[in-house]
Amino acid sequence: MQDLNDKIIGGGAAGQLTAAEWNEVPTEIQNIIAAVGLTLSAGDLNQLGKGIAAYAGAGHFYTETGAANAYVAGVIGGKQGPPFLNVAADGLLVRFRAANANSGASTVNVSGLGAKTITREDGVALVTGDIVTGKDVILRYRQSTDTFLLLQAALPAEATAIAPRGYIDGVILSNDAGDVTNDISFAAGVCRDSTDSATIRRTTAIIKQADAVWAAGSAAGGRASGATARAAGVWYHCFLIRNPSSGAVDAGFDSSLTAANLLADATGFTQFRRVGSILTIAGPANKLFHQSDAEFLWLDPVEDFDGAGSGAGAAEVLESVPPGVRVWAIINAYMSANPGQWNLHAMDTNSTASSNDPPNLTLRCNGGDMTTNGFGPLILRTDASQQIRQRGDGTPNRIVTRGWIDARGRNA
Repeated sequence: MQDLNDKIIGGGAAGQLTAAEWNEVPTEIQNIIAAVGLTLSAGDLNQLGKGIAAYAGAGHFYTETGAANAYVAGVIGGKQGPPFLNVAADGLLVRFRAANANSGASTVNVSGLGAKTITREDGVALVTGDIVTGKDVILRYRQSTDTFLLLQAALPAEATAIAPRGYIDGVILSNDAGDVTNDISFAAGVCRDSTDSATIRRTTAIIKQADAVWAAGSAAGGRASGATARAAGVWYHCFLIRNPSSGAVDAGFDSSLTAANLLADATGFTQFRRVGSILTIAGPANKLFHQSDAEFLWLDPVEDFDGAGSGAGAAEVLESVPPGVRVWAIINAYMSANPGQWNLHAMDTNSTASSNDPPNLTLRCNGGDMTTNGFGPLILRTDASQQIRQRGDGTPNRIVTRGWIDARGRNA
């Protein structure tokens, strides 16, 4: 389009536009074209359409010059709508690249319309990390509440790396040196939750007290109020828990495998992952252990069986390993029969008589060459009732549990 200014002459009669009035029309058109950066040209009769398309495509992008939690969005080249309105229109879109991350509830002042609260789409106030430095923020104005809705909340830190179903890394448990009798330290780590719907991340260790009812934060109570009372012989499962609204991640103990009692105490926390288990002994106190990856070893092994072999029948042996889950018990075994055989095997395999030949032989004493045999470590899978099966000769026979290998929900 060529420059039309001053192309109309004459006018002024009643009902007619003056030249100055008519020239306002091409001026408006030219302003649209020039505002998007095009150079007026008589050789391009599609410039108005290009200008309108540019308005539609980029008209909601603003510069941001405010501070964290108090954002200020200014126009670029006069293309945005709000400068021409007295108030923000319902559904107004605003997009800007944030100069600062937010650290909590936030407001935005769009083109001088006044600071207005930013909320998530469900109306909940922003939490730390919803707006990230250098990332685009997309807002839509809701007239009924006079707020801007954040349409594209920043991905939380735990979602920046893909975590497949069952994933767990870190979150190693230990008896905390500050109070080894009662406290458990959960090391930093990341894992998928039990339903594979969220990723739970702790960037720092957190310490929880088994002798106190759950409270939020590190060095605070960790035991669910509705869990089995603390006493010798009581097992507690250890959980990371997450509040999906705030993004907060905490930890605690529960006798429930589904953290039902723990989540009842921790209001707002609905996502969980079992990351291990601990045993209470006389005192009451936490039994001391050491964890490396999925392996848990007792500092002081436990003798779980001292008796006769079951003979032709089969008998169950209760192991000092977590209840409610299948783990691999790490044991040492001893038999006294000479000659004799003693078969130890998992509960979900067929019970077979011991013999001198594979596959039924686990422990064997050969007549005349020795009086006792001891073997270990052996690794046998338990059932959810902490049991393995024994069948064979000898008395007394003994089993010492040194620890266990726990998948910690990887294949649940």
